[in-house]
Amino acid sequence: MSLRGIGERNAVKNFGKSLSGFKLGLARFKPEKLFEKNIPITTENLAINFDDLGRPSLTLIGDYFKASKEVADLVGKLAVSDTDKALELEEAFSSIKSYDDSYLFKVADFLERKYKEINPLQGVLENKWQEAEEEAKLILADQLRNYFTICKARGDDKTFSQFVDETKRIYKGLARDAIEIASQSLGEDFLRLTNQEEKRSRNKKLVLGLSALGLIAAASLGAYLYKQHLDRIKEEEMKKPYRQAGLSDEQAEEFIASYPKQNGNSTWVSFAKSWANDKALAEESLKIFGNLKDSLEYLYFVNSNGYDGLNFLKDFPQFAKNYEEVLPAYSANSSLVKIVYDQFQRDPRINLDRNDLFLKGLKEYQDLNLIKKNLMIQTVHAVNNLTLAYEQGLPRLDKDSVWLLTNATQISKDIADFSPIVFYSIDGNNYVLEINVPRNIWILAEHLKRIQDSGFEIIKHPEMFEGLNGKVIANAWSLFDAKYGISYAEKEKSGRIIKPSDRDVWDIIMLQWNLYSNKAPQLNGLEKIYNRDFPWYDSNQLKQLYPDKNERRQALFFKFYIPNATFDMEKRERVYGVEGAKLSLTQAEKEYETITYRINHPNEDVPKGYKSWDDLTLTWFGGLLIDRGNHGLSNTVSQFIGHEYPNNITTTHQFNQIIEDTNINGITQYLKKNWKYWDLVKFIAGYERWNVGNYPPAIEEDGINYLIPQTLQAFGFPVYFVHINPTPIGAAQYEWAVSLPYYVASGMKNEFGEKILTGPAKGFGLYLVKDGIVEDGVKELLGFIGETTLYRGNNGVLESNTLLAPEIGIYLMKNP
Repeated sequence: MSLRGIGERNAVKNFGKSLSGFKLGLARFKPEKLFEKNIPITTENLAINFDDLGRPSLTLIGDYFKASKEVADLVGKLAVSDTDKALELEEAFSSIKSYDDSYLFKVADFLERKYKEINPLQGVLENKWQEAEEEAKLILADQLRNYFTICKARGDDKTFSQFVDETKRIYKGLARDAIEIASQSLGEDFLRLTNQEEKRSRNKKLVLGLSALGLIAAASLGAYLYKQHLDRIKEEEMKKPYRQAGLSDEQAEEFIASYPKQNGNSTWVSFAKSWANDKALAEESLKIFGNLKDSLEYLYFVNSNGYDGLNFLKDFPQFAKNYEEVLPAYSANSSLVKIVYDQFQRDPRINLDRNDLFLKGLKEYQDLNLIKKNLMIQTVHAVNNLTLAYEQGLPRLDKDSVWLLTNATQISKDIADFSPIVFYSIDGNNYVLEINVPRNIWILAEHLKRIQDSGFEIIKHPEMFEGLNGKVIANAWSLFDAKYGISYAEKEKSGRIIKPSDRDVWDIIMLQWNLYSNKAPQLNGLEKIYNRDFPWYDSNQLKQLYPDKNERRQALFFKFYIPNATFDMEKRERVYGVEGAKLSLTQAEKEYETITYRINHPNEDVPKGYKSWDDLTLTWFGGLLIDRGNHGLSNTVSQFIGHEYPNNITTTHQFNQIIEDTNINGITQYLKKNWKYWDLVKFIAGYERWNVGNYPPAIEEDGINYLIPQTLQAFGFPVYFVHINPTPIGAAQYEWAVSLPYYVASGMKNEFGEKILTGPAKGFGLYLVKDGIVEDGVKELLGFIGETTLYRGNNGVLESNTLLAPEIGIYLMKNP
């Protein structure tokens, strides 16, 4: 029995009957039933089995679409020949009101999405799906043409464009290209509906639209249901390995939906298990690594060790490939790891790969078992800079040395403060002492270890840490950074470039420690004669005496600075480089011991012509002032001694009495009265000035350049020089100055006001008597640390200039 043999009215009747049972058909439709009966797929068999199979079965393959097309043609013809009969289909469609346009939209959108996802059906239905797809488009075009024909017969006041727009809006997503084909074939030949029938016609239009498209909706639904059946089978197969791995149905479904490209193999199953255990971690790892292999290895590493894998990937995605190095530390102490990384990123001195440095630095923390420690920021700075020091080529330190460093930095931040020191100039051209922090950290660690190995437990004396820090800064600058410093002199002398790891370099560093620390109370040196107003060995006291941090660090620098040369008092010659630096310390210590003995035994072995060593040293100190007064600086000397020079001063004895008379309002008398160490300064300066002149005599500059300042340092005085310009003929171009504690310097300032100047570190000396200097024609005062400059004579012999070359120089007074 063929559909073509059915009468038009019976066809309409049967069609309406089938539509009224549409819902029932949906409920009982079994797509596989046709195949179970092995019924040939023909139009006749489809019609015979219509009631059995239900309308959706028409969509299984292309032949079903062809059958649908024949039925659609029949309905269309009926609608054209008998509009009223066609409109009776409204009652037939009343049973599918719930499957209105919103349902059709879903069906159509589903088909549109699935056109390219039909591989399973292709295998089952002999690759006829694409053919069926094309047929479905043609059917839709036919139904639209029939629909438009009915509208034309009834009349419609909408233009063609409006009509097409409304059609597209109502049936959005339903084979849009077919709508375009159908609408384009009709042209704009529309009849207008009468105004009184407008509402009814629009309702009928929707009904007829549904009837015209009903077959296509049914076809779409059938395809949807059958594919849904196959999808269910496929989904069950896809879920099977995941369920076997312990995932619930819901988890398996969600996993498959999240990863549609999964294939159920063992790799995906392993990943799914991790995903079910920690969805966020698994998804983040796959996103970061981009492949299952690396992601699974990471997840295994995380889960087997209980690490914080998720936050690590969020905080440090750049180190995902280095997770074996970084993640253990991060999980143990994420705050520390973040700080370590941040410090490497912030350091403006670094011109290497910062991420690589971070990895190397982190290994240092791990090797030292520091990861779980609550480290101070200065300790982090220290270890990070130690990493940089190794990158600069310095040898690795043993763990004991680094442990000592980290312990010290945990106790005090002063020990690792390698920020710049500023020397202020009156003209604004300040000198900023920049410090090579990684190198100095390395030197500090080695220094601490060598002190500890010497038998003195430096770690138990944090009060010495700030002084030790200042020592490291001054030593390193003297040895390596000064333009004309020890390194320069050694290179000129032997062609050698000295390094921080050299043995003789450490001989100098430790020699100074041993010689200076033996005056410290911690090493039983409290009873020794020493400038206790500069207690470098006790930061608590030092901060009280030098409350300004920058000035305190300046003073420490002047105290521990090591010159590049000295005058050998036995050989009566200048010695340069490492040898000269070492001799400057040992010879100054000998002078310390000799002078100490002379102070304690003032009447023993006194040279002829002097009553005592006090008389000798005072005379030679006074002789310095007399010499300057006689060579163009009489006003300076007058202000310094509080008496007009040389008015009524006829003898040395008389001059000495003036210097010592505290009833006179001179600067030297004020210092004698208010600072107990001023007499010690005068004794040292007088003694060394006398000592230089012993047979065979040296020139005066050797005393000013080397012997006086080096011996003052040995007694605990920070020292530098003040240069005058212009220099009167016969006077010294520069003289030494010593640092004063705050209470002395401020007292002098209160007493003498702008008549005097103080330099860096509250330094004061003869050339800082401002009013007298100005009256003597001096225009500029330059405070400086100086070095011996070298040259080779015509015979190739290395020689030195008489005057020191300023290294660090700042103006204390400058001609406008």
